[in-house]
Amino acid sequence: MKVMKLERRFESLIATMNVPQTRKKGTAINALWFLRDGAIANRTHKNVHEASEIAVKLANAH
Repeated sequence: MKVMKLERRFESLIATMNVPQTRKKGTAINALWFLRDGAIANRTHKNVHEASEIAVKLANAH
């Protein structure tokens, strides 16, 4: 999956999660933040597993 597509998918998955607005952009830094803090805070959200998988790919793509 291309990086731009990963960024957009990540953004759509976390749109309804309890994530600060400044962390909702699909960047490698925000993906790393999500893996450290966001995924834990949203562990019961239906999209957390897919968002985590994409966050790993985004972090490794840069």
